[in-house]
Amino acid sequence: MISAVPLISVNTLSQFKHHGSMVSPEGFPAKFLRPKKIMRRGAVRSVSVTPLKSEATTQAWFSPRGSKLKLLQIQLNSFGGHCHVICRGREEVEAVEKSQVEEKDKHEDLNLLLLNEQQQNNIRVYGGFLQMCVKTDTVTGGKRLHAHIIKRGFEDEEREDRMYVEHNLMTMYAKLNCVVDARKVFDRMPSRNTVSWTAMISGYAKSSDHCHGEEALKLFVAMRQSGVQANEFTLTSVLIACIQLVYLQHGKQIHGHIIRTGLESHIHINNALANMYAKCGDMQDSRHVFDKMPKRDVVSWNTMIAGYAQHGLGEDALEIFAEMHRAGIKPEQFAFSSAVMATASLSSSSPLEEGRQIHGYIVKTGFELNVTVNNALVTMYAKCGNIDFSTRVFNKMPQRDVISWTGMITGCAQHGQVHRAFQLFQEMPEQERNSVPYSAMIAGFTKNGEGDKALQLFSQMQPCGIHPNHFTLASIINACANLTAKQNGRQLHAHIIKTGFESYLCIGSALVDMYAKCGIMADAHKVFDDMPERNIVSWTGMITGYSQNGQGEEALNLFGEMRKQQLHGIGFEAVDNEFTLASVIGACGTLGAMEEGKCLHANIFKCGLAACVGIGNALLTMYAKCGSIEDSLKVFNKMHDQDRDVVSWNAMIAGFSQHGRGKEALQLFQQMQEAGTKPNGITFIGVLSACKAIRLVDEGRRYFKSMSKDYGITPGVEHCVCMIDILGCVGCMDEAEDFVNQMASYELEDTTLVWKALFRASRIHGNVDLAKRAAESILASEPQGVATFALVANIYASFGWWDDATIIRRMMKNRGFKKLPARSWIFEGKKPHSFVSRDRTHPRIEEIHAKLDELIRQAKAEGYEPDTSFVLHDVEPHHQEHFVTYHCEKLVVAFGLLITPRGTPIRIIKNICVCGDCHTFTKFVSKIVGKEIILRDGSCFHHFRAGYCSCGDYW
Repeated sequence: MISAVPLISVNTLSQFKHHGSMVSPEGFPAKFLRPKKIMRRGAVRSVSVTPLKSEATTQAWFSPRGSKLKLLQIQLNSFGGHCHVICRGREEVEAVEKSQVEEKDKHEDLNLLLLNEQQQNNIRVYGGFLQMCVKTDTVTGGKRLHAHIIKRGFEDEEREDRMYVEHNLMTMYAKLNCVVDARKVFDRMPSRNTVSWTAMISGYAKSSDHCHGEEALKLFVAMRQSGVQANEFTLTSVLIACIQLVYLQHGKQIHGHIIRTGLESHIHINNALANMYAKCGDMQDSRHVFDKMPKRDVVSWNTMIAGYAQHGLGEDALEIFAEMHRAGIKPEQFAFSSAVMATASLSSSSPLEEGRQIHGYIVKTGFELNVTVNNALVTMYAKCGNIDFSTRVFNKMPQRDVISWTGMITGCAQHGQVHRAFQLFQEMPEQERNSVPYSAMIAGFTKNGEGDKALQLFSQMQPCGIHPNHFTLASIINACANLTAKQNGRQLHAHIIKTGFESYLCIGSALVDMYAKCGIMADAHKVFDDMPERNIVSWTGMITGYSQNGQGEEALNLFGEMRKQQLHGIGFEAVDNEFTLASVIGACGTLGAMEEGKCLHANIFKCGLAACVGIGNALLTMYAKCGSIEDSLKVFNKMHDQDRDVVSWNAMIAGFSQHGRGKEALQLFQQMQEAGTKPNGITFIGVLSACKAIRLVDEGRRYFKSMSKDYGITPGVEHCVCMIDILGCVGCMDEAEDFVNQMASYELEDTTLVWKALFRASRIHGNVDLAKRAAESILASEPQGVATFALVANIYASFGWWDDATIIRRMMKNRGFKKLPARSWIFEGKKPHSFVSRDRTHPRIEEIHAKLDELIRQAKAEGYEPDTSFVLHDVEPHHQEHFVTYHCEKLVVAFGLLITPRGTPIRIIKNICVCGDCHTFTKFVSKIVGKEIILRDGSCFHHFRAGYCSCGDYW
């Protein structure tokens, strides 16, 4: 405290203003005090408030900022009675501030100064000064003292005196987080005792660099091998290292050693053991240690409450909290903050009410102004969905730290109030803005779909001298993933490698996800392979990436490898979780691997995940993509009404539409509305596709208008494509072209798909002029894509414009473009068989060709004539029929008849749209062999039965 100055009487309290009301002599509110007249004159820098019936004194500091004075800190507690207000003048406070700066400098020279004046011959004096360096946190002074000790020399001193100085040197470095220097001293010590080993192990265990935890464990092993016995402090430090590294098995071995050495009765060891088990995720053993403790202190109770709360076991945490109260142990800030956080994870229907009850207990016991407790309250109310209560607590806090601001920013962002969160971020004192609130704000922007603002905020960090941590980098990578900003993502990756963050698990997982979402699976795989450690998130991200980028086979192979690693005990969480299985099921759908999907479905029942909505949605989508809409409907019907979300309805509506069952799709849309589920843009893609499937032009127009009029959904590219298809399938080509010309009102970023739809309709109806205009527009709207060049070349070739087709293909070659070859495949059980046109690589190719030749003869006898207009190369007429005869669709149909049992449909997948000649041929085959053939191509499902196709010959 500053020396006393004359007291101001109670009447002088009228000079202070408290939020618009005068402070009464009867009591002092627990709020901010703002000096009115005194501060206006600028005469006071410090105010102390002391209640007459209390020894506590609370101090408020003010510092000038321009013409105003800013309140930096004040802590006031509610109390009754009168009080004294002590005001200190500007000069006195400035003198104290100056003395505080000089005091630290003085400590650096104090050691040498005193040594020069007294007892330089007593070596033990150095130990006392080294301890002073630890207390004053002066590394520089300690190193200078070390240099003086070396210069003086102490080889002639007694062994015990030398050990004393060496031990204090090592302890000084260890406690000041200079563990490398501490280890150098330790290694030079000629002899070491339990205290020396313990100090070094403790230095490693408590180091801010977590990689030193391994060194602590290695040193403990070396200590035991040297024959030095560990004590309770040694073992406590080793358990701290296990906590740092999350080494549960090592911790259990240490526990066994503690029991063998008879040290299990020490309260510090028991607290460390309970904490180790809790932090390593084993709450059962943590509780076992706690229950067997012969004596418990407040740390014991806090450890258990915090452990349960951190693992989402709110009921158990509150049970321990109640037991603590019954045992007569008064909770303090850590117990209260953990109990508050536990309420947010309660499985009951009223966690908010439980939280408010504990809040009342906090107020009753006088902890309502504690910063740690208030921080927990802010977070708890936000997690319970009541951001207003969070705001009230935050606004009433007399003191806030960076955790307070970060908790409030995170809470607002998680509840969609990202602009309010950013306002708080800007209001936050600049000196408190470190990487933590920046990370929270960047994560908030990312979660709320404002990745561009996240990138902008990230770019402001380094100029402000704030270095991102691994959480910041993981969030900004996620922003790049959501924006598919591959260039920004690669720049960030380079920055991560440069700054040494690439080994962090969360960063590796985020990079895998970012590259996968940007479609760069080669880079995603490289990051994945280079990760020193992987968890369920990184594996799932890689599997999902393969699935979503059309590489289903790679996804299934990776899932198999993941299962093998789990079976061999390579530690990560259970493979059978909702997110991983949903991704693998999606890969089965992408690949058309229905047998693999059925096996997964059976496994889902075994592990009790059948009721998960995400799993159900993935299953019904998978069955629909594999061509079994009946199995898809079974999954949908087994879902409880309250479990179906908009994704469930959308998947089923889209499934019916893609399989040509438009009537069922529209009936399901009606049921969806009756169930109270609000449709979104994806819903209307399925609804419009259903109208196209059953040629309902008027209904299609009505649904398209209703989309924006009744539901406020702005039409996107996919909706416009559906409208072109609806008009094109009935030959309304003029209206279709008018619709395309009026699309400017929808502000579409890319109209390529719409022009492709118009070309498709023009080609089917033989409108050559419109088809050529569409082709030119396609090339103009998307000139850089290989798919666009290939499509336009095929368009020109299909109309016999060989010169134009040759020019386009030459342009593709000059730009290094390679066209993706048409490929069809079929599954024999779980084994895929893939074919390309005129394929000769299959081991049963002779048998396949013989079967195909037989089918062609039979089809020609029924009236089939090969359509050589689908030959897209300029070859002689007598070669053209050969080109279409051995298209990959025909090869796979022939092979399917060889391997598919009687009564089972043939299921075929094709990576692009089926050509018209193969479509006609397959209709004839379905009639000849009396077998259903289900073909999934790039546009829809084709169900061939008895010479007809479900698409109505428009795809």
